Amino acid sequence: MVLAGVVGAAGAAVGLLLAAFSLGMARSQAWPERRPFAMVAATAAGYCAFDLVLVLDVSASTVAAGVQVALVFGLLHGVAWLHYLAAAERRPLDRTERWLRVTAVAIALLGLVPGWLITREIVPIEIDWLGVTYWTPQPTSAGLAAYGFCAIALSVVGVRVWRRRSLGDWRAQVPLAGVVALGALAVNDTLSSAGLLSMPLLLDSGAMVVVVATGILHQWRFGHEVRVLELSSAGLEREVARRSQELLEAQAELARTERLASVGRLASGVAHEINNPLLVVMHVLERLQQAEPGSSDVTRSASVETAHSAARRIARIARQLLDAGRATATEPSRLGPILVAPVVGQALLATRDAVGEIPVAVTVDGDLAVAGDAGLLEQVLINLITNAAHALEDWPDGRIDIRADREGTRVWVSVADNGPGIDETIHDRLFEPFVTTKPVGKGSGLGLAVSVGLMRSQNGSLRLVATSSEGTELRLELEGVPPAPVPLDAPETAAAAEVTGLCLLVIDDERDVRDVLGSRLARYFEVETAGSVAEAMAVLGRRPRVDVALCDLMMPDGGARTWLEVCGEVDMRLPERTLLMTGGPTTPEAAALAETNQERLLIKPFSADDILEMVRRVVPDAARHRKAPRR
Repeated sequence: MVLAGVVGAAGAAVGLLLAAFSLGMARSQAWPERRPFAMVAATAAGYCAFDLVLVLDVSASTVAAGVQVALVFGLLHGVAWLHYLAAAERRPLDRTERWLRVTAVAIALLGLVPGWLITREIVPIEIDWLGVTYWTPQPTSAGLAAYGFCAIALSVVGVRVWRRRSLGDWRAQVPLAGVVALGALAVNDTLSSAGLLSMPLLLDSGAMVVVVATGILHQWRFGHEVRVLELSSAGLEREVARRSQELLEAQAELARTERLASVGRLASGVAHEINNPLLVVMHVLERLQQAEPGSSDVTRSASVETAHSAARRIARIARQLLDAGRATATEPSRLGPILVAPVVGQALLATRDAVGEIPVAVTVDGDLAVAGDAGLLEQVLINLITNAAHALEDWPDGRIDIRADREGTRVWVSVADNGPGIDETIHDRLFEPFVTTKPVGKGSGLGLAVSVGLMRSQNGSLRLVATSSEGTELRLELEGVPPAPVPLDAPETAAAAEVTGLCLLVIDDERDVRDVLGSRLARYFEVETAGSVAEAMAVLGRRPRVDVALCDLMMPDGGARTWLEVCGEVDMRLPERTLLMTGGPTTPEAAALAETNQERLLIKPFSADDILEMVRRVVPDAARHRKAPRR
């Protein structure tokens, strides 16, 4: 008796665990049969639990009630199997299965009525060799009919499972074996209850064995699908990695193509803008070269002025390109507090030729200050004022308004004109290089593109506020700061005092540059030239004194960087008296050296006045050497 009770209790516990586990897995849409299987396991557990009364020492009424409830769980167990098989096949119940479900539920509800399926007459069934006595109540006629219905339902389930197996579904083997086993165990229990066979009642234990076997099948399937998923995941990861690498390569190729396209557009724009004035220079030089000996001085002077104007245009384009490069290299940490009003004044002074007679109204508070670079901000304002002046050429009653104010923590400066406005077809490309509304020869199309970069380098912005037939307004913004305690220095005069009597050493690896500079500056200085740092050091060895040096930033032997490292060994004043010149740094090292020596940097092409002014600043005692220039 103890053994049978332990087996029944263990079966009930295992059924409840399987039911809980199946409900946990039922959340996955990949396992639609797990919820019906949880009902299968739970009803099997209920059947085993209440069937324990057969081996317990309890009253006849308790035995009858327990068996009555066990029969109800048995009927519901059959219904659960119908739902499980339909869910496993991913189909709804067919007509026969729905009829069986309704009938089973009806019998189960009627089975709860005392005495309807089970009488209170208890018959002991002794299994001597096992030492177990089963106290079995006798069924009523309705109970016998219910047993027959269960046999029919079991047969229907068997047919369904056999059909699945015949269609090649190997997972139907366990349910099929279970149906056969349950049928055999039902026959065993029937013969044992009739006293025709001395065997224990095994239907409840057998039902639990079938449930456990099906659960094990589910667990195996779960493990198998997990392994398949892991393999698929690994394959997917490899595929994602491969596709990602291909995407990176495609992006890199696209970026390279876009860079090449950008370089091509830039090269085309530069070539277009430079080739026109270069053509003028070449033809003027050819005309001068082929001029008759008796040509008038007026004609030659006009030709030279034409060539000089074209050369200044080329220089302006090159400087704008360098400004664009400088904009990307400016460090925000170098930005300081600057007053806006003086910068606006300097920009107006620089653009007075372009503005001419056009009225300019300025509304800028004298205490308004920003965090920025005075030189860069002035260049942006020069570009905006020049553009406004060009827009107002031949425009009646034209005027320019320059205003500035503070909004929150930001300070804005706007330059507006009442001209014809900007063609709407280029609004979206207004800040792109070489996009211009000006006629040929009037502008390069670099001013606004450079200005945007210059503003970004100062943590600022530049945008088009409005444009129409009534005028155009562009506005720049910078971070506002308290007013600077010291006003900006007054700009240096363009014409520096002539500083003669000094020895100037020109260091450049290009002979033509050395010859032109040496010839031009010989009017003011005692000029020595050198084609390398080694030649320059040789000059220092034979000259009693070199007052100032003009060194190219980049040369094969290291250029200005090498010169600054070695010249101090001969004259400790020379590193501070060395002027750097460049057509534009092309390496990070050269760019860094240029950035740290901005106050002594000359951008090619430059004039003799630029050199004279810079020499006056780096040689404080230059005035003592002043004398009349040589003619």
